Amino acid sequence: MKTYKLSRPLIFFIYGLLGLVSLAGVMAIFLGFKGGEGRIPAQPWLLVWLGVLAWVWQVYARIPLAITWREEGVLEFKSLVGTTQVPVHEIMAIKATPLNWGFIKLTYQGGSLRLLTQMTGLYELLGAIKAGNPGVEITGC
Repeated sequence: MKTYKLSRPLIFFIYGLLGLVSLAGVMAIFLGFKGGEGRIPAQPWLLVWLGVLAWVWQVYARIPLAITWREEGVLEFKSLVGTTQVPVHEIMAIKATPLNWGFIKLTYQGGSLRLLTQMTGLYELLGAIKAGNPGVEITGC
């Protein structure tokens, strides 16, 4: 069993930045709904902002913070929202995503995952996946 993880400073940076943007959004919503003298409340734009913010949190909460290679040939992807188990033989492709620098997309039978490329030992993991499943297509990594 081997585990590959994102570094703590990177995790603090990503989720700290998201927390700061969320706090700014909550403050803007509070002030926008309040309105005031000579100000028009901006509820529609603030609700759109809240929707975009919720979508961004959902995307980043699904990104694996740790990947564990189990002895039986199963990869465990642990994120903030849960754990996804994927047998290595079900992985179909691992590709760099255009216009999403710093991310790669792992496609398997039944779904896909977005991974950060700053994971410690990522290239070792890609080599182990290719050795365990020679049919996997790895491009742009």
